[in-house]
Amino acid sequence: MLREVITAMVLGFAAPASVFAQGPDKPLVGHVIRLGFGADANALSREASVRTFNRFKQIKGPALIVVGRDVSVADGFEYAQITTFQRETDWRNYFYDPIHLAADREAETLNAISRGASFDIFPDYRPAEAAALVRINSDRAERFRLNDDRPTSPPVPDRPQDQAWPFGNAFFYVVRFSGAPMMTFDRLMNAAQDQVVSGRMLGGAQPDKANYGAVIRFADETAWRDFARSPAMMEARAAGLYREGSYQAFFVIDPVNDALAERLRAGLTEG
Repeated sequence: MLREVITAMVLGFAAPASVFAQGPDKPLVGHVIRLGFGADANALSREASVRTFNRFKQIKGPALIVVGRDVSVADGFEYAQITTFQRETDWRNYFYDPIHLAADREAETLNAISRGASFDIFPDYRPAEAAALVRINSDRAERFRLNDDRPTSPPVPDRPQDQAWPFGNAFFYVVRFSGAPMMTFDRLMNAAQDQVVSGRMLGGAQPDKANYGAVIRFADETAWRDFARSPAMMEARAAGLYREGSYQAFFVIDPVNDALAERLRAGLTEG
């Protein structure tokens, strides 16, 4: 994790088993990182940071790694990474992989990233599992604080194929809700059906308020528009899931598709 700019991990609270994202491919946890560059970051440092972000694709263990442009209305982020894990050992290996450790050090050296956030989504939140994941990360941070023996250079060369968007016309929609009604959220996720990559519980300061989030993959703009016009989406909006200040939504898309970015951003602005 890029330590200066990443916020604390967000945990969920106990909830009934999810009605979506079922089956053997359902992740244990989905991990989302958002990054923004400083105003004084030059083109070379930006390009180097993006190459570093894409280098994560060579890490063994994650079921899915997505690196793309972060498209939002006014959040101030430019790139996002989505990673899913099916086992705790995969999560541990990811955070201790030399590629990840070297990337952390490189990001600190480049000092191009000025804004960042991260959170996790648990399809089936279990307190013991979540605590174990948090402990892996906190133990890691403490270890390298006391003895920083992280690699001083990338352990693998950058691959040209990692710099390209591998999902064709597909893109990802990430949304977080605060204090959302569970049944309304579940119906919204059911409307997305097997397009849901990871979804269910987030956390918050008040355990009496349920916070939810999801990562949804859409094959193209038509699939997104169908979801955005669905009765479940209309119900979600009527129920206040998308009221100002209670949600955060953004897309992760092909970084070079400027036209798509503008259309999707306009859709977010229009609500």
